[in-house]
Amino acid sequence: MLSLLSCKEDTKHEANKQAVSLYHEHYRPQYHFTPEKMWMNDPNGLVFYEGEYHLFYQYYADDLTAGPRSWGHAVSSDLMRWQQLPIAIKPDSLGEI
Repeated sequence: MLSLLSCKEDTKHEANKQAVSLYHEHYRPQYHFTPEKMWMNDPNGLVFYEGEYHLFYQYYADDLTAGPRSWGHAVSSDLMRWQQLPIAIKPDSLGEI
């Protein structure tokens, strides 16, 4: 049991290390939210709910240029450190929102 817990902590530590290095890439903004990868546009819909700021933005996860847009979602407790969450709304058979 102890070894399983130890592995879980190692995985968590490794993910944390990757996130820290990601946001120290050359030319990446440090005080404005950017998704981990690909294209974003039009950050808006900032909502404060239960102690967290929720940011929504147009997002295309398949390329660095515009395409069928989804609505991305990120949260922060201090408006400086952001956590990207899964896509909030994806296009469907009727198109984009």
